[in-house]
Amino acid sequence: MDYEHHAHSYIVDFDDENVKALFTDEEWKELTEDRIGVPSVPSDIVKEMARYGKKTVEELRITVMTTYLKDKERYDICKHFNQEWVQMTMRTLCNLYENELTLREQMHHRVDRKLEIGAIEAARSFLGVSDRKYLLEAFKMPKTLRDMYTDLMIAANYEQQKADKLQVVGIIHLGTWIQFVRLWRAGGSICIFRKDPRSFNVDSKFSKEAVKSFLKLLVAIYQHKLIIKDNLQVLDIRNNNDNESQDDLENELMEASQISAPISTVEFFADNTKTPRKSKKKKPVKKRRLNN
Repeated sequence: MDYEHHAHSYIVDFDDENVKALFTDEEWKELTEDRIGVPSVPSDIVKEMARYGKKTVEELRITVMTTYLKDKERYDICKHFNQEWVQMTMRTLCNLYENELTLREQMHHRVDRKLEIGAIEAARSFLGVSDRKYLLEAFKMPKTLRDMYTDLMIAANYEQQKADKLQVVGIIHLGTWIQFVRLWRAGGSICIFRKDPRSFNVDSKFSKEAVKSFLKLLVAIYQHKLIIKDNLQVLDIRNNNDNESQDDLENELMEASQISAPISTVEFFADNTKTPRKSKKKKPVKKRRLNN
């Protein structure tokens, strides 16, 4: 190839038919197996989200002002954090629906920033998957995510077991159109980049279908929040060991005092590279004859 391609950075795009044609169906299935996957949403969160599927803005306003807590129940951040996040999000959306112009301005606001374990590529408008801006952002995203995956692998000290559980997420956000993407390691230096076949559009005008569409987006956001949470747990950045008993601690200390088997590590993981450009041969300069 004499043009820049993701394959030069050891990235396999799941949707690239040209790359897929190089493998048999069985080889492709094995290579691109989504062994980590996207976490499912707990039923209590789905139930909370379903409360907001209303037919009018007025009904939605009443619901967002109604507490999800049971009678005489006190707020517990460990128990109710996600319900609070859902209600605050829907309350903000309701406010924007009541001020339609504000919603349009908010959704068209440029968000072009990098996250620690994910990335956002954004533009003001979406003109289709053949649009130059979409193609550009979709091309930039895999390399960006692979760089972030490399940072996570370094944080995991190249431990094989941890590296196999890590994946990074991205959002392509063009105007009011949103698509999620993921990247994970298949083996060696090879990473799989996959776009979510679903896409989401946030309508600036209220309707029952618009709210339903937004709630589906909220489900997808929650799923990708869980991916980030899983990454943090793999890297021991955020532990859920607040309820750890004394016996658990004693067992952990006993294990630490014993000689354990060597940790399997990823021996080599290549960095992203630029496609080498072929040098252009200079055409010989033709000598002009002088007329006598």
